[in-house]
Amino acid sequence: MCSILGLVNFKDGTKSISKETLEVMRLTTNHRGPDQHGFFRDDYVCFGHNRLAVIDVANGLQPMTAVFEGKSYTIVYNGELYNSNELRSELENLGVEFKTHCDTEVLLYSYILWGMGCSEKLNGIFAFAVYDDDKKQIYLSRDRMGVKPFFYTFIGDTLIFSSEVKAILKHPQIKAELDSEGIWQLLYLSPMRPSNNGIFKNIFEISPGFHGIYNHNGLELRKYWSLQAYELEDSESTIVEKTKFYLTDAIQRQLISDVLVYLFVRRT
Repeated sequence: MCSILGLVNFKDGTKSISKETLEVMRLTTNHRGPDQHGFFRDDYVCFGHNRLAVIDVANGLQPMTAVFEGKSYTIVYNGELYNSNELRSELENLGVEFKTHCDTEVLLYSYILWGMGCSEKLNGIFAFAVYDDDKKQIYLSRDRMGVKPFFYTFIGDTLIFSSEVKAILKHPQIKAELDSEGIWQLLYLSPMRPSNNGIFKNIFEISPGFHGIYNHNGLELRKYWSLQAYELEDSESTIVEKTKFYLTDAIQRQLISDVLVYLFVRRT
């Protein structure tokens, strides 16, 4: 699974955030990534990560930093890219020299080369943030169907995000106060919610298919994908063949791993 954690402030910085607070917040989601963990920190950004190692176990430690054309970029990422090999080839043709075989590095260079256009090129499940040191901004993105969680809140000008609400609640300045609208949506509409409200007041989710930028002007989120409906004109045989192709392709892509993969099979 993995888990991501971030605290970002481009106005006052993050020096007031203690190492103890960061560690307590990270440990809260350690169950999501028991194999490795790491931190990144500078004057404005604190990133934490717990890793469940699947691809390139030895070299995929996060947060991961890359320097491209003299500029530095750092990513925290939870997910899996099913078109990682295709993206890698495309990026290599654009001059990227990869140091690992993991999809984290592919994702990082996808942002470096394509900016906010990167999410539209991804086939996978993901929640990630990239710190663009040159622009002093954070790029945030969540997969199209919202498979991977992405919660966030603010304390003044500090953006705090994580894979789970309980990590955010470990911050000493955040109180666990129930939100009436969030509870209503949970009880009557769960697991779907029409807004990005969480169960707790002032804790939100990045909606599925949304991405955005956080900088000194604040957070701006926008939709990069929406489900489109079209009239089906194919014949029955064509529909069967296309369904078989897409189902087989999805299974094959999701079985790529450097560690053992287990399947749950239901017999009827």
